[in-house]
Amino acid sequence: MKDNSSKVLLVGPSYKIADYGIDYFESKRREGYKILSYTGSILYFREIGFAPDYFSWIDPTSALSQAWRAITESGDFVKNTDMLTADLFRDNASLYEKYGMSTKLYRPQENFRKITEELPKFFNKCHWHKVRLVDMSENYPRLLRLREKYEHLLKTRPRKARDLLPSIRKIEAQDSKIHGDFRKHLHLFLEKAQDKLTSFFLPLVLYHFGDSLDEIRLLGFGDFKERDREGEKREPEPYRTGDSLPYTQTQHDRFMSSFNFLFSHYYSDYLQKQKIKLSFENENSYSRIVEGLK
Repeated sequence: MKDNSSKVLLVGPSYKIADYGIDYFESKRREGYKILSYTGSILYFREIGFAPDYFSWIDPTSALSQAWRAITESGDFVKNTDMLTADLFRDNASLYEKYGMSTKLYRPQENFRKITEELPKFFNKCHWHKVRLVDMSENYPRLLRLREKYEHLLKTRPRKARDLLPSIRKIEAQDSKIHGDFRKHLHLFLEKAQDKLTSFFLPLVLYHFGDSLDEIRLLGFGDFKERDREGEKREPEPYRTGDSLPYTQTQHDRFMSSFNFLFSHYYSDYLQKQKIKLSFENENSYSRIVEGLK
C-alpha cells in the first residue's frame, strides 16, 4: 500500500546528521513531514530516542550489521515504524542474483532468510515493492566517461570539448531521459551506480508516495569530508554501516560522478515537470550539483 503524504524528509548516514537533535525531527513531524531513515541513520535515531516513520535499505550488509543490532536489541523501538525496500530478497534472493548484484555476507542464504523473515517482525509494517526495471544499460559507463572527459577538456581545451557533444547527444537520444513515470513503476539504477540516493532511494520514495508527493527534503546525503591521502589516518564516521572510515578520494569521485550523472540525466527535469520540490537541509557536494542545474 502506498503512502499519500505530501512531504518527506530523507535522512542518510553522514556525520552531519548529529548536528540535528530530537527537537528538529519532532518539529519536522509536526510540520507534516514523513521521516525516512536510510541504513545507518537508524543508529543515530536510536541514540536520540526518535523512531522514524520508515526505515529503508538496499544492501543486505547494511541491514545486517550495526543496523540489525539497533533494531533487534532495542525492544519495541521501531514498533510504529514501517520498513520500505525493494522486493529483491525473497525466494532465496533470486532477483538479487539475477540482476548481478553481489554481497559480502557470510552464509548469504541464511542471512537473506533473516532479513525477509525475522527483521520484518520488529516493524509495524513492511513494504516490499516489486521492481519494474533495473537499468543495466551499456550506455551508462560510456556516457559517464564521455561526460567526465568533456568536463575536463572544457577547462583546458574548450574547442576539443565541444567536439564530444555530438557523441554525447547521440547516446542521450538512444537512452531516453526517463524509462517511465517513477510514480507508476519502481525503476532502479544499479549497474555500476555508486550513489544509492539516486540509484535506489529516490526511485523507491517517488514510487511509494506516488501522486501525493510534492516536497522532498534531504539530510545526511552528499556530506563529504575533505579527502585524506591514501594511507593517512582518517576519522571514522559513526553512522555508516560496515566500514566506518571516510571515503577515499577515489570513492568520493565515484559518488560524485554517479550522483551528477543520474540526477541530471533522470531526475532534474522530471522533478520540475512533476512540480516536486527537492532541497537539502545544508549546503554540500550534492546540493551544489542540484543548484547548478536550475
